[in-house]
Formats: sequence, structure tokens, C-alpha cells
Amino acid sequence: MNIESYSFPSKILLFGEQTVLTGSQALSVPFNTFKGSWHYGSEVDPALANIIHLLPDDILDIDFFQKEVGKNLFFNSDIPQKGGLGSSGALTAALYKCFSHNIKSTIKEIQQDLAAIESVFHGKSSGTDALVSFANQPILTSKGVSKVVDVNVNECGDCISLIQSYTPRTAKTFIKLYLDKVEAGMLNHQLLSEKSNAALEAFISKEDDFMGLIKELSITQLKEFTDFIPTSFLDFWKKGINSDSYFCKLCGAGGGGYFLCFSKQPLEDTKHILGVNY
Repeated sequence: MNIESYSFPSKILLFGEQTVLTGSQALSVPFNTFKGSWHYGSEVDPALANIIHLLPDDILDIDFFQKEVGKNLFFNSDIPQKGGLGSSGALTAALYKCFSHNIKSTIKEIQQDLAAIESVFHGKSSGTDALVSFANQPILTSKGVSKVVDVNVNECGDCISLIQSYTPRTAKTFIKLYLDKVEAGMLNHQLLSEKSNAALEAFISKEDDFMGLIKELSITQLKEFTDFIPTSFLDFWKKGINSDSYFCKLCGAGGGGYFLCFSKQPLEDTKHILGVNY
């Protein structure tokens, strides 16, 4: 196996951020603008060396991985870290593809293995990010079951933008915050799930009321996920709702990094925009 021949894209979680951990649907798509692949360098990568003993040896061939790390293996990735675009998911997919004892035969089993590996990087993981990168196809998760779906985001008819908040965040921190809040009854995760599921289904079905449902989701997330939105980004979020011109939502765990913005037309305030991606 020539492990340098494989490439693993970043991902965008269009719907289901956080709530997928508590049973909602989720839709993730590969985002090939950013990607990562294995290469060999001139010195040992300390980041890889430090995770060797943390990885599950029942899934991965740790001896083989350690041997390659000793040959100065590194994961060459331009996926922004701490941004919500699946940098750890891509690394997880790369580990599984190239160092697993045996790649399982079903999506469910593959996702379970990927979740176990990715939990090393940021606590409890659904495995969805890594599955999207591994399969390089859109993945729909419903009732805990993931499947490949035929969704072409280029045909949605709306502008989907990535907005940089310029606030780094650690996914593990905000995943724990979400689960703690759910356990303590401090946020309405059922309402969040309902709004997210409705928008997701309208997106896939190309329903006319999609933007109205996105607005409802944006309003609900603003209320329930206030602690997951950087203070410096709140005014921009509210401005979109109040002007009825664009609607922001979380992209991944929240807390910082990138956020998603849906609009009928490209936004004029281009200084906030990484790019209209679809």
C-alpha cells in the first residue's frame, strides 16, 4: 500500500451540529477545498508520536504506525485546525484507511471504528466527520444510522458561505458543554433537533420554504446556543435575522472557528467571508 497516494477532504456539517450526539438527523458533505494526506519528512512529527499510545490497538496496527512515524511520517493538511471543518476527522480517516487491521464491510461498523479513533482527539465522537472524509461522499445520519446520499449542494439554489469568526476553539470543550447542558436540562435540545431536522429535510427535498426554516433554526440556535457563539460574532448573527437577508448557524461543535451562513444572494460584507463555497 502506498499510503502517500490517498487524500482525505475536510467536511462541512450542514445540519445536526451537536444535536446529532443526542439523536437528531445530520447531513455532512465533503469539502475538497481543504484536504490532507500522508507524507514523509526530515524529522519525527511529535504530534503523531504523542498519540501512538492513545490509539485503539484493536482497530489500528500500532506497531506498523509507530514504525512509519519513526520514518518521519507526517499528515500534511491544509484543513484549518480548531475551525469546525473536520481536521481531526480527516486524520482519523487517514489512520483508518492506512493503518487499520481490517476495514469493516458496513458503514455502521466503519463509523464505529472511526468514532473510537476520533474520540482520542476530542472526547465523545459520532464518527460522522471521519466517515465523510473516508467515503468522500455526503452522509446522512438518521436515528443513529448513517448512509451515503445523493445530494448535490451546487443545485440548492441558495448561497452557502463559510464565515470566519477569528476565534479558535477546541471541539472537545464544546461537545462536553453541550452534553453537560443536556444532562442538566439547561437547553432545549429537542427543539433544536426539530428545527434542524425540518431544515435538513427541506434542503434535501428542495422545498420552497427552506429559507424560512433556516431562519427559524438560526433564531433557535441564537437562543439555545448563545454560549457556543463568540461574543464578537453575535451582532453579525443578529443583523442577518433582523434584516431578513442572511441566516447564520453553527458549523461543527461551535464555540469559534467557522460558522455557516445561508442567503439568497452573496453577502456584501465580504470581509467576513472566506468564500461562497457552493
